[in-house]
Amino acid sequence: MGFFSKGILGINARNLLYIKPFNKRKDILFADDKLKTKHYLAARGVNVPKLYGVIRNKEELDKFDFNNLPNNFVLKPNLGSGGAGIIPIVEHSNNTYITSSGKILSQEVIKEHIIDIIDGRFAVNNNPDSAFFEQLLITHESVAPYTYKGLPDLRIVVFNLIPVMAMLRLPTRESDGRANLQQGAVGVGLDLAKGETTYITQNYKIIPEIPDVGPIKIKIPFWDQILEMSVKTQLISNLGYLAVDIALDQTSGPVLLEINARAGLKVQIANLAGLKKRLERIKGIKVTTPEKGIRIAKDMFGNVTEKAISNVSGKTIISDQENIEILNEKHNIVATAKINLNQEKTTINEALQKQIKNFAPGKKIKIILGKERITTLATVKENQIENIIIGRRDLGNFLIDPTKRKDKIAPLPKPESKKEPIPYFIPKTNYGEVDHQLYELDRKVRLVSHLAPTNLKEELEKFSKDKTYNPQFIYKEPKIDILKIKQEIADIQVSDSALGQVFGNKKEELLNRFKLIEARGTDQFTAISHLNFAKPSPELVQRGFQMLEESYKHHDIHPATITAKKAKEIFEETLASYGLTQWNIKFKPNMHGNCSVSKGNAIFIRTGAKFSEQKLKKLIAHEIETHILTNENGRKQPYRIFQVGTANYLKTQEGLAVYNQENAVNAKYNFWGVGTFLATYLAEHHSFSETYERLIKLGIGKKRALTMTAKTKRGIEDTSQPGAFTKGYMYFMGAVQIEEFVLAGGNLADLYVGKIDIESIDLINTISNLNKPYYLPHWYKDFKGNEQTQSQ
Repeated sequence: MGFFSKGILGINARNLLYIKPFNKRKDILFADDKLKTKHYLAARGVNVPKLYGVIRNKEELDKFDFNNLPNNFVLKPNLGSGGAGIIPIVEHSNNTYITSSGKILSQEVIKEHIIDIIDGRFAVNNNPDSAFFEQLLITHESVAPYTYKGLPDLRIVVFNLIPVMAMLRLPTRESDGRANLQQGAVGVGLDLAKGETTYITQNYKIIPEIPDVGPIKIKIPFWDQILEMSVKTQLISNLGYLAVDIALDQTSGPVLLEINARAGLKVQIANLAGLKKRLERIKGIKVTTPEKGIRIAKDMFGNVTEKAISNVSGKTIISDQENIEILNEKHNIVATAKINLNQEKTTINEALQKQIKNFAPGKKIKIILGKERITTLATVKENQIENIIIGRRDLGNFLIDPTKRKDKIAPLPKPESKKEPIPYFIPKTNYGEVDHQLYELDRKVRLVSHLAPTNLKEELEKFSKDKTYNPQFIYKEPKIDILKIKQEIADIQVSDSALGQVFGNKKEELLNRFKLIEARGTDQFTAISHLNFAKPSPELVQRGFQMLEESYKHHDIHPATITAKKAKEIFEETLASYGLTQWNIKFKPNMHGNCSVSKGNAIFIRTGAKFSEQKLKKLIAHEIETHILTNENGRKQPYRIFQVGTANYLKTQEGLAVYNQENAVNAKYNFWGVGTFLATYLAEHHSFSETYERLIKLGIGKKRALTMTAKTKRGIEDTSQPGAFTKGYMYFMGAVQIEEFVLAGGNLADLYVGKIDIESIDLINTISNLNKPYYLPHWYKDFKGNEQTQSQ
């Protein structure tokens, strides 16, 4: 058969050339786990079926209330493949269940089937598995007439962010209503450009029509949306080569069913085309966005007139003479390069060689050319006039346009005159610009927003009805381009000076913040949260448990007699005593707490709130005499980073605030600080329901325990698993850190230069152009050398 000589991809070639190099083992295991992938993709804006419940073991099966299931649903094994073990239920009542094929099953049969799933009967690796119930999708009217009973789906093969091939899989009588080609379902090829049906295959043969139905000639609805969903899924799954299975629901449109890291090869028969040839054609093409990948797929593989590949290649256009940047130790070198396709290798002259730190023959150098980074083995060429000539070996990702040459290009050196300077310079870091860039990037982090579950209210309502239930959180897709932002952060250059190190540390912190947003719903979330915040020692955890009972004795149980209006007056008087009249006190309804400070020079008080005298003193010490005073001192510094916060400032800020409020009321222990610390520790090692239960046993009220548990489980999708957002460690750990600092003779005034990290004091003190703290709490003593201090 001539078809099999047309670039067909076999199993061995697929495994060797595409799965092994482009799909890491951990990513394949992730794809095999349907629950994890659905949680992860749903949190990033991919439409997946609603999850109704999960059963992981026989104990959970015994406790499971089948009455909570909707009238129709699908029962699936988590690690299953090929449709094995799936039971679609279209109706149930009185412990009797009717499947989509009309079979009637008792609840006992359903339970026995779940036990089979748990025992691993349907798992790809035969390991113990989980059973789950999800939404039963209703076949879209466009494909329903061609389907026998079950749910048809679309399979899209994606590589390098480009859809390569697609088919429609239709259940038949022979496949008993399953869209499994191995069991006799029909595969229909699809034109990638238009989504129109082409050839029909069944049992490895091309057939003229669908059995019991007839010929098919339709255009798949939502086609562009389907392709976009496929490419987006590959982008966020980290799989280089995969198949995406999508169903068309009558109400919801395209819904992702699962992803497959070991995509089968029957799609080639349905399209009468070879995957190998298509994959080879797109290898090396640079794709920067899903939209570009879809455009390339339509242009190259659709049944339409093909355009020139250069129009969609993604190659950077450069002139035959360009300014480049050579990455060098400490300072990069900017020079003028000649682009020469007639020369194979890249060469540099002797003058430029001397400027490259530790250059040696055979050592690679990194060059930024036209915003692209290339690595090359450059050789030194005697008597070469040009600084650097870039040869064709390094120009594979570029198109040359001689008319693009810029008017102003540095003159080339004259090697024969040793006094002639070569056209390079060592750029001096503009820290004002670096400060502004990092400030703008810091504003995009918005962790609270990105880690807030979109279904928090609904899931907590389920928990309130069943205290053994563990919420399944969903997160909205970030509206920011995190990959682009991470590259922007990496591109910011700093020196090894004291100020350069401060900004360099902030760069690293911001990278970790965005990594944390990316890690929502993954097994890496807690570990990356530790990188961002803290991880306590076992000794400190033990100390926390010991202190909780003692701190309760000092907990504020005084009567709340001060009204919100009176509290506003006291706040205004306190701010005026520091000369901070630009701050406004505003009332706000529907606040979670009684008081909060915004970045816009405002303190909000909840309408109708009441405070005890003790509580008000704590708030003044915490919010005004810590956060606001350090903010105002940071505002007076030449760099804004000292106002928004240097790297790791949060632990010091919160620790200082706790220390100040304890001193304000002469109470050594902070109940909520210790409680939040322990709640975080419990959440890291236990499920949602277990964390809540243990907090209750520690003496924390039900309402507060629920709030603490929900906060610590932010960023986690399946809260039945251990894991936590570890910011809650900061308050208690920070207070201990400040206490140790004071006992060691540290001057607290040093911490008021801005929002800084206590461990960076020595480094910050070497920065010559910083101002001494202007605002300090009235009750601070021994401010050594603070001649500029206003409040003493």
